[in-house]
Amino acid sequence: MRGLRPDPHACHTVPAHLEHPPAPVSFTLGAADVRAVGVAHARHPPLPHRPTALGPAAGPALHYRFGDGTDASAWADVDRLTRHLSAART
Repeated sequence: MRGLRPDPHACHTVPAHLEHPPAPVSFTLGAADVRAVGVAHARHPPLPHRPTALGPAAGPALHYRFGDGTDASAWADVDRLTRHLSAART
C-alpha cells in the first residue's frame, strides 16, 4: 500500500534535500496465498518474530512485521521471508 500526502503540491515548497531510502515495516500474505504456501510453512518463517493471524482461524491471512520503518536492514528480513515462501511453492 502506498500513502500520499494530503496536498500533493505541498512538497514543491520545500527545497530539495536528501532522504534515506524507505525501509519496510510489514507485509501481509492473503488467505489464498497462505493456503497455497501451506499454513504450517507460512506460520514459521526464518524471522525473529512470528506472524500475526488475521481473519478466520480456518483460513487466516498472516501479517509479518519487519520493524518501524527506520532500519534499512529490515530488507534482509523481506528477502528471507520471500525465499522461505517461494521455497514452499516449488
